[in-house]
Amino acid sequence: MPVSYTSWPRIIISGIIGIVVGVLFLHPAAMFIMDFHGNSSQYNWNALKMVFSSKHFAMNIYFAYLGGFLGIFFGILNTKLMKTKKMLKQLEGIMPICPVCKKIRDDDGSWETIENYISHHIDAELSSRICEQCERKHFPTKMIE
Repeated sequence: MPVSYTSWPRIIISGIIGIVVGVLFLHPAAMFIMDFHGNSSQYNWNALKMVFSSKHFAMNIYFAYLGGFLGIFFGILNTKLMKTKKMLKQLEGIMPICPVCKKIRDDDGSWETIENYISHHIDAELSSRICEQCERKHFPTKMIE
């Protein structure tokens, strides 16, 4: 299911939040666990101060990129989850269906055939088959095997 145009602002905001989290939390956490030389024998209590020093600028860029990527990734996953929940709620609820032509009314008020509705809202393909009762009723000369 593709990401729609209306969900891009949410994804971009997730990316921006990811950049901020990467710089303010991921980088200091990494600096806290290891000092600048990779020695993990002692904790670095000056990590936040060191993060904003000029010699850690490249690492800030790296963690901003990492945080932004993760923010966009989780933003896309969240958007798809919200769409799936909305679709599931729609499928669980009551769908108005015309008793004469068997068309289903969509959220925006337009009427669609059952085949079009299912193909647009569910990731499934439909195949045409005639059941035994309809075959006996409408095609009595043909024998059912």
